[in-house]
Amino acid sequence: MQDQTVSTWVSVTAKGVNFEEFMDMKSEVSHVANAEPVCPDLKHSSLVTLDHLPAYRLHDQFIFYKPEKALTDAFQGLGNGRERMEQVASRIANAMSPSKKNRSLKNISSSDTNIHWTLSTASTLYWRVKGDAVNAIKCLRHSLNNSPADMKDISLLSMANIYHQAGFLHSALIACGSALGISPNLVAIHFTLANIYSSMADYNNALQFYYSTLSLQSNFEPAKERIRIIYCNSGQSVNLRNRFEVL
Repeated sequence: MQDQTVSTWVSVTAKGVNFEEFMDMKSEVSHVANAEPVCPDLKHSSLVTLDHLPAYRLHDQFIFYKPEKALTDAFQGLGNGRERMEQVASRIANAMSPSKKNRSLKNISSSDTNIHWTLSTASTLYWRVKGDAVNAIKCLRHSLNNSPADMKDISLLSMANIYHQAGFLHSALIACGSALGISPNLVAIHFTLANIYSSMADYNNALQFYYSTLSLQSNFEPAKERIRIIYCNSGQSVNLRNRFEVL
């Protein structure tokens, strides 16, 4: 099988959250802006952050994790128009600053910091593009610790992606399975689970989740292509029209 470590991401806006309520989109940001959205490091361990997983205990030693450049457009889309990645990062970093200016926004204080979970969630995307697992996990832990229960799947999906990319497949599977329990009908979660199973060479479960991806979004071409690859490598033919009438 070809490499299945395809990056997936779900924005908070996909779940009805208006990201602009937590970040100033009107002020100008310098073209040479270089502030980075660094999240606070939670000192305590929590079940919701899945600190018990082997991948977390070794997340500062990920030698196979690379920058997820495919997510660059998604990150730039969080900004105002055609801003460069560095400008969007600075805009988020400014929103995370506990200044009076930013308190005028709906930047509701979290339980342990003045940083709203939507901002730490967005910051995760920046660090994924940069290939910095340590800072990405730091932001994910903050987001998971402070986000509402029905929003934690967004961060869990990112966590699953990072662990998958780093080669910790069982940890990735647990994180993504937790996300599925929160949002059983989210296409990106089904597709990510399928990719993880495929990397584990568990093609029966991979096919199950590729097909469930198509049952949720029948025109999702990446899932169709991966189904064909699995059948091709097994010497079988596949007719997606007959299976789910998705073509």
